[in-house]
Amino acid sequence: MGKFYDKLFDTRQKGDYADLVYFDKKEVGSWFDEAKKFISSIKNIIE
Repeated sequence: MGKFYDKLFDTRQKGDYADLVYFDKKEVGSWFDEAKKFISSIKNIIE
């Protein structure tokens, strides 16, 4: 899960601070299921 969080964080930084950023729709779409798993894992930790 840590590597996934790193990828999201780095992508967020790039999107916020780079002048022109391109994200491939297929790549970003593939993160959706992994993001749901990540959120579920975090919920389990705090509950």
